[in-house]
Amino acid sequence: MRAAIGVLLAQVAVSLGSAAAVAATDPGPVHAPKAAAEQGADEAPLELVVTTGQSKLLRTKADIYRTQVGAPGVCDVLQFTPRSLSVVGKKAGTTNVTVWLKDGGHKPVRLLVRVVGE
Repeated sequence: MRAAIGVLLAQVAVSLGSAAAVAATDPGPVHAPKAAAEQGADEAPLELVVTTGQSKLLRTKADIYRTQVGAPGVCDVLQFTPRSLSVVGKKAGTTNVTVWLKDGGHKPVRLLVRVVGE
């Protein structure tokens, strides 16, 4: 079952089920995946659009214990607290970011990050 996504800027919590919640600091095309514990390899990843030189803050309900960026030249991931990270756009392009959460299932949440020019 897909959960609804909201934007932190609008003070709307984002719920990905009991596994985690992620919120972006500004509105953009974001699609909700299944709960992290239910997200399979064939499931579409959460889409995140970031402008070059800008960032989006993501917050989770569970602690983050690992992140991986497919193409580090496109974006960086900076973790600020155990439950928040920032995706920073470096140059235009698309990459995958994977986030592992200590949510009981320890299944990764996949993000498709598109970095667009200013």
